[in-house]
Amino acid sequence: MTALEAVMSVDEMKARLEREAEALSLATDDESQALLSDIYERLDALDSDQTEARAGQILHGLGFTKTMQNKRTRDFSGGWRMRIALARALFVDPALLILDEPTNHLDLEACVWLEETLKNFSRILLVISHSQDFMNGVCTNVIHMHQKGLKNYGMFLFFVLFFPLSFILANSFFLFFSLLIDSLSLLFFFNNRR
Repeated sequence: MTALEAVMSVDEMKARLEREAEALSLATDDESQALLSDIYERLDALDSDQTEARAGQILHGLGFTKTMQNKRTRDFSGGWRMRIALARALFVDPALLILDEPTNHLDLEACVWLEETLKNFSRILLVISHSQDFMNGVCTNVIHMHQKGLKNYGMFLFFVLFFPLSFILANSFFLFFSLLIDSLSLLFFFNNRR
């Protein structure tokens, strides 16, 4: 299987979506109709007339030449295979895309292309990355989960600026109240000695 074929083989998703659409077409409730609309949008994105061109465009963005797109996947190194896996994920256009260090195996041009592509991603995107520039370019809502709570910081830059500040403030309140309690305990101890 070539790299291009590997990406296009995700078309199995199209058959599954068509089955789901057929099952939902009989339902009349609003939730089913909204889901059906979403499925039709995804089917349009997977349009078979444009499948090869779209797969080739994604692979090209990730650094594959025409020759490389027609090379067998088993002949690629691990880094290039990761690019193929990323291309497959982008090709499907999932409702939720989870990426763990997506820029690790990419050169600068591919990183820039991926950042531009993900900026326009209209669904839920969960990204784990050490690249602050990439996060600033892609993320519109950074949600920090801590001690069973969620805090929305908006852009990644705001998270970088305000998270340490909120941590310092929270710790300073704790320190202040612990010192206050200690001093009140000490005062209580001295008042009881009289």
